[in-house]
Amino acid sequence: MMRPFKSLRWSLQLWHALILLLVIVVLCILAYRIVRSERMAKLHEDLRNFNRGLETELVFTPQEDGKRGDPVSKEELRAGLQKLALEPDAALKVLGHVDSETEGKPYFAAWDDNAQPLFVSKNTPEEVLSDGTLMENDRRRWLHGNNLLFVYRTPQKFVIVSGMNVSGEMAKLRRFAYLLSASGAGLWLVGLAGGWWLAGRAIKPIGAIASTASRISEGDLSERIETSGANDELASLSNVLNATFDQLEVMIRQQKQFVADASHELRTPVTVIQSEVQRGLKRDRSPEEYREILQTTGRMNNRMKTLIGSLLTLAHQDLAVVDEPCNLGAIVREACEILQPVASGRGTRLSVAADDVTYRGNPQALSEMVSNLVSNAVDHTPAGSEVSVRLVEDDGIRLSVTDNGQGIDPAHLEHLFERFYRVDSSRRSDGHSGLGLAIVKAAAEKHGGRVEVVSTLEKGSTFTVRLPL
Repeated sequence: MMRPFKSLRWSLQLWHALILLLVIVVLCILAYRIVRSERMAKLHEDLRNFNRGLETELVFTPQEDGKRGDPVSKEELRAGLQKLALEPDAALKVLGHVDSETEGKPYFAAWDDNAQPLFVSKNTPEEVLSDGTLMENDRRRWLHGNNLLFVYRTPQKFVIVSGMNVSGEMAKLRRFAYLLSASGAGLWLVGLAGGWWLAGRAIKPIGAIASTASRISEGDLSERIETSGANDELASLSNVLNATFDQLEVMIRQQKQFVADASHELRTPVTVIQSEVQRGLKRDRSPEEYREILQTTGRMNNRMKTLIGSLLTLAHQDLAVVDEPCNLGAIVREACEILQPVASGRGTRLSVAADDVTYRGNPQALSEMVSNLVSNAVDHTPAGSEVSVRLVEDDGIRLSVTDNGQGIDPAHLEHLFERFYRVDSSRRSDGHSGLGLAIVKAAAEKHGGRVEVVSTLEKGSTFTVRLPL
């Protein structure tokens, strides 16, 4: 039994969960950084405007057009800051920060060139005032704890530190981060549920394929995979498997039929031999009777030998794969030479036209194919007739065997190459096993070719084997 975490569904789910988590985390981090960057840029801009106002009001001589003039003297700047210390709201009113003591509003502090404090807003945090490194900077802006600071050294060598408590904004960003994390986690869980459902639907056809294959392996060859009209990769796979199962069913049924037919064909001579032996042993008989019994037994033995030889040939055709160069014309001529005495004995003229043709294949199978084809024509051609064998090479190889015998009824042509199929008594011979044309068909198909027959009653038949080069 397959372990849950080793299943395809779990594998898809784990990869889906990992990729989805990575995407959500990246998007959340990106969203947080964008929002934080925008908020901090706004705070920096506010602090920069506040500091610019301080410089315009205190450090430089104000102009009528609002622009900066020349820097004021050191004494004027000191006096201005000391006056502001006595009336702190006076300057801040000008800067638009009346409620400077409110948390979150800008503040500033100033020191002279001897590091003596001249002014400190009431809302300036103690940790800012206790930081001695502020005096070491000429111009710098940074986040110092919950305070955004800007240090500026004036042309008079005074140090002005303006700042803003941003703890409220930082708290908002933290709440935004928590909300973003919770939303991301929720989206991830919803995505996991959706991914689990989709993975189940995606692999459902695979389960159907496995179940169907299992039932087929148990012997139910009629089972097929339901494709439900889908047009995806699994549907294509199901169609291919169904086609394979169709072929497998046909092959198995043919094999069963072949075994049944072979058993039936072998049963008759075996029964006759057994009967003749029992008859001979039943009582003493004359030499003529024993000779008759032995002759009958010998004929049945030859019939079984022919049948077994044909069965072995077919088995060899089905299993053997041989690819070696050979001269197909020589094979045809040799087979016809062997059958020439048989044809002459039947009063049949055998004509052969086969030039040398180089071919790659199984010489033994090709020789058996030609022999069976010519032998079949000779056996079913009346005395005084002619059997013509032609081998032609053009786009492929065409081997034709033509006789002018009685022809074959069209109703039999469809089954003519089936194993153990016999047309009728007019085309039956005692020495035939019913496998000759099946051997021809198997050999032709083994070499990628096919065999065809055209026949007209009372005029004859032409068997043609077409082989690719």
